[in-house]
Amino acid sequence: MQEYLEVGQIVNTNGLKGLLKINPFTDDITRFERLKTILVDHKKELLEFEIESVTVSYTHLRAHETRRHL
Repeated sequence: MQEYLEVGQIVNTNGLKGLLKINPFTDDITRFERLKTILVDHKKELLEFEIESVTVSYTHLRAHETRRHL
């Protein structure tokens, strides 16, 4: 059984391009800049998303994603 680490919570979406506003669970939000993909638990299904870009704004993170199925 694989275990995963929660790195944040999606709190909002923005626009038609797939922007997500994320509340990070870390004190160093620049760690998100190194991520290439994330897994999102949606209705007990893990969905993989490719991160295209990251913008740090105060205590939130905005990630532009592309959805991929596992």
